[in-house]
Amino acid sequence: MQNTAQLFTDHDPFVGLLVKQKDALCYVKPQMGNAGDALIVDGLRELLRAFNIRTTIDPSAADVVVWPGGSVTLWQCGIDCWLSILRSYPQAKLLIGPSTFRCGKTAWESVLRTHATRVLGAFARDRASFEVLKGAVGGQIYVGLSHDPALFLGGSDFIRQHRAVARREHVLICFRDDHEGAAKLSLLSRGISLLLPDPYRLWWEIACRRVEAGRRARRLAKSVTRARPGTAVVIQDVAKELPDVFVETVRDASEIHTDRLHVMLLGAMLGKPVYAYETSYGKLEAVFEHSLRSLEDVNIQFVGAKR
Repeated sequence: MQNTAQLFTDHDPFVGLLVKQKDALCYVKPQMGNAGDALIVDGLRELLRAFNIRTTIDPSAADVVVWPGGSVTLWQCGIDCWLSILRSYPQAKLLIGPSTFRCGKTAWESVLRTHATRVLGAFARDRASFEVLKGAVGGQIYVGLSHDPALFLGGSDFIRQHRAVARREHVLICFRDDHEGAAKLSLLSRGISLLLPDPYRLWWEIACRRVEAGRRARRLAKSVTRARPGTAVVIQDVAKELPDVFVETVRDASEIHTDRLHVMLLGAMLGKPVYAYETSYGKLEAVFEHSLRSLEDVNIQFVGAKR
């Protein structure tokens, strides 16, 4: 596949704002999440080195604290991280890396409006998110459209080295089982959910989604082994594993079936055939359309998604 690092030109708004801070000292804030989020952080650090952005490991010395990006608006822990940065490092500005922005799950809009003078900028990683972000806070803080920082790894030694030793040992099936997944509760499960008080309702819905995600993966595995007897199939949500396990399992797949964004992106950067499945809000499709559609030799096919 074409080098995805080439997406980040001097004209990219995120890169442009970082370069304008050439005299500033930046701290990359570690974030809660999974191995996909770790890939974002790795890509961001590679990008900062490539554009000669000064960094520090001491947040109290930083002029800018960079939150790397991700699906922050769908998870309260991400918003809590923003608030922690603003509270703990009063000397620094907050810069929000390319992210997915959706309304309804958290009060991210209110946080950005309240602390607008402390926010250097906020960036989206797909066009739909950019429109949401612009509509919510565009008049109060600088907003822009960029790309998921993990894609900067496309031109790195990290990707080149893993491509050189990649194997074709198994078909990887990796589906998420949380509220970002497309798994829907059955009519009976929804009825039971309505009868339960919080937090039991949440626990019930999580358990039901996990059951449905497991069934979905097993059905797919059966269809693979029926069509290609003897094929090894790995059913594993590798994004929940340690980063090295995540990378190795994706690297050694012959093909990948997933609704995980960074499993799709890593698989594509490693030259793997990827079958991408819909989520509850078009996350993978949106990033693909914005960042990957125009590139050569992108081996991603969407299953059951409208694009």
